[in-house]
Amino acid sequence: MSVELGSYIFADGLTRVQEEHEEVGGREGRVVVIEGVVEGTSRLAVEAELDTLLDVASATDAVVLKVRSGRQMDVRRRGFSREVARDDRTGRFLLRLEAEQPYEYASQDTVVNWTVSASGDTQVLSTSGTVWTPLRVAITASGDLVEPMFSDGVWSMTYEGILGDGQTLVLDGVPVSHFKLREFENQDGLAMVHPAVVEALERVRRDLCDAAGETVWIVITDGVRTQADLNRLAGRLGWTHEGGAVSRNSMHLAKYGGIAVDLLAKVPGQGRRIAQWELGAVCRKYFDFVKDDYADGHVHADMRVRGMD
Repeated sequence: MSVELGSYIFADGLTRVQEEHEEVGGREGRVVVIEGVVEGTSRLAVEAELDTLLDVASATDAVVLKVRSGRQMDVRRRGFSREVARDDRTGRFLLRLEAEQPYEYASQDTVVNWTVSASGDTQVLSTSGTVWTPLRVAITASGDLVEPMFSDGVWSMTYEGILGDGQTLVLDGVPVSHFKLREFENQDGLAMVHPAVVEALERVRRDLCDAAGETVWIVITDGVRTQADLNRLAGRLGWTHEGGAVSRNSMHLAKYGGIAVDLLAKVPGQGRRIAQWELGAVCRKYFDFVKDDYADGHVHADMRVRGMD
């Protein structure tokens, strides 16, 4: 298949794609490098084609990139270089893109039709992916439906009303937050985050975006930890009571309910990271406790008061 970036389709045979997985603040990230040649009948045509590509590859707004059939990812431009050959009819470019998440997702939704015949009916749902995905349920009533409830066996959701004959109720699991649960996972896939932390992170992001005048990415470098996670980290950095950097009573521990995060902030459009002191100052407006003197530049923030209520 042809590689696509938004509305732009790269020429087959003239384009090479290289993907690089790198660590960004302790988390896996993905950078996609697209290198290729464009052709035109004149220098003006070649320059126009390169301009079109640059316009599509936004540095501020996420753009859909399709490298493999049936899959896509959201990316932003990290860098772009170009040149026009002496013959004025060909041009070369090198485009560096950074993915918001290191994962690809399906280009088409998985749709399952289900006829519910009685209370307590169940339906098995699965996708071919390997990461968390939002669920969207649309139910159309056949006759009046009073307070329909949906459950996955652990969590339940009830519509407190009556769905009339022929009416459709939609429960949309698409996240309204800029943060996804998987961003707070530990290396074994345990994910946990307190609502107060998400609310504070949204406010931090808002203030940083306002100050920068463009989109700012918040990168969660560490979220919930198990005791085993803590022991491994202390093995590298040492315990605080022994002069190291890791507390035995870390607020990251799962027993506290996901009240702590370590984070960085980046301005992708400017290719820079927000200074540790600047990020720390904004975090102090919304978190109970902030520590911003780590050598690697990250900031620790937690809700040790409000998260314990």
